[in-house]
Amino acid sequence: AVEEWLRLDVRVRRVATGQKQVESNARRHLVPLFGALRLCDLRDDHCREYAKHLARQTTRRGRPWKPSTVKHALDELRRMLRWCVKTGRLDRSPFPAEIMPRIARGEPKTLADYEVERLVALPGAPGFLCRWGIESMLAWSDLCRATAADIDEHGVLSGTRAKTGQVSLVPISRAMREEIRLR
Repeated sequence: AVEEWLRLDVRVRRVATGQKQVESNARRHLVPLFGALRLCDLRDDHCREYAKHLARQTTRRGRPWKPSTVKHALDELRRMLRWCVKTGRLDRSPFPAEIMPRIARGEPKTLADYEVERLVALPGAPGFLCRWGIESMLAWSDLCRATAADIDEHGVLSGTRAKTGQVSLVPISRAMREEIRLR
């Protein structure tokens, strides 16, 4: 099933470098662990065993794989199992939802003062978007949904964050409110 998936699905949907990476991981990890197992006998415990196997892997320099690397390899197993369901090789995927590793969110990279100055000085719509985004610190989707009507008489923008559903209250400067009203 792995070889068919690599040949029929991965080679069609991936660029050459992505194909090589998926094929390498499949041949180094998936096939040795599941090679003797019939596809119909694959259970969620096998997927958990595979997750543990991946978490024990190390780089060439002996460092453990990062959680994001483990997640990418598990994503490939999940994609293969979904492909097996879609093509009728399995009735349902045995991939359990709770085995994906948690990826710690890193701190966002801040812009240097000179970078901020150059961005806010841009003319026209690009400059407006830069000023609006830098001042409000909203995610792009939230920035696109915000309107002048969302700003109350005290200059506070209120809205629901698209990803988390949390209500956010963002103070908006008088100069930014005036620019928003002009647009």
